[in-house]
Amino acid sequence: MKKASLFFLFYGVLISAFSQDSYYTQYQNSPLFISPTYTVFDNKMKVYFHYRQQYQLPDVNFVSPSFTFIKPFMSQNKAFYRWGGIGLTARSEKFSGNPAFSHNSISIAYAHNIQIGYNLQLSFGTSLGYANLRLGNTPAFSTGSQYSDNYGYNPSIYTGEPMIGFSKDFLTAALGIHLLKENQFKLPQYFVSLSVNHINEPNISLINENIKLPIRINSSAFYTFKLKNNVDLVPEIFYSYQTRHLLNIGLKLTYILVAENPTNIWNNTFVNVISRTALLQYTGIGIELNFPSFFMGSYYDFNISPSSNTFLASGAYELAIGYRKSIGKRKQFKDIPELMNADKAPTQSKSKGRKSNRNFKQKEKFIKPKND
Repeated sequence: MKKASLFFLFYGVLISAFSQDSYYTQYQNSPLFISPTYTVFDNKMKVYFHYRQQYQLPDVNFVSPSFTFIKPFMSQNKAFYRWGGIGLTARSEKFSGNPAFSHNSISIAYAHNIQIGYNLQLSFGTSLGYANLRLGNTPAFSTGSQYSDNYGYNPSIYTGEPMIGFSKDFLTAALGIHLLKENQFKLPQYFVSLSVNHINEPNISLINENIKLPIRINSSAFYTFKLKNNVDLVPEIFYSYQTRHLLNIGLKLTYILVAENPTNIWNNTFVNVISRTALLQYTGIGIELNFPSFFMGSYYDFNISPSSNTFLASGAYELAIGYRKSIGKRKQFKDIPELMNADKAPTQSKSKGRKSNRNFKQKEKFIKPKND
């Protein structure tokens, strides 16, 4: 009976841990976890792999690998823009030192984009996901019913507890909306988003109880300041609520490496330095190297909580790699050289003036004098 009580105590701790979602500090690398509208964030097809490892105890680490695919849809008429997009994300969470409890999920997302002004877009999205909670039978858990006088512990014996099973399947849904303003080079200027996840509040209990997965509300925003032709500063804010508040404040510095020679390997390549802090919880720093079609990043979070009761015990490490390809006529990476040489480009008025003057001279050749 004592072993059974310990079993339920440990089970209660684990199920409460999974009754709220874990977070990626570098959430831009798992965007569909934040909002389904990220499928229409830009004109790029994306494939991301994102890995996070939290150091909970000396022998127990919490790992969260994820995979994301995003494909925007582009219109083919004269008003060329992205009108929608789809996405797929798969994620796994488990204790690496004790794989008795795991959470695996997969979801699909769709978003529709509405052009409401020049380079101003309003997007609506939704996603539907399938998830599985799995509780390992042996050797991590045992009850008194599994011990016999003659043979000791026998994992094949029924636990004797009112378990529905060692696995729980459920569906979850999300809704999202965002507003995005792009600059003249089709790069993000400012962004505001709001999403509601687990709107159906699924039951995640493995026993005869009703333990609901709480609704998670996410909101994020950023603004891009151009310090120099090749330097951007982007302050960010991310807020989430799911039984507790999380406020993440960040700052991203982007340095664009653009060579005079387009054949140079560093042409159209940029570096991001990212710093993010969740007040009284953790602070992190990371660096990303972005090529036109490939990127990789490494990040680390430090625990700064004055309390030991925190989801981040001893720190966390994140790694991300990905492939991105611009779709359609507006190749965003090709806009970077134009951005660097914007001061050298002729103005529109002068260009129109030369064109109209040339047309006038051509027309003069075909003017016949009137007969008196």
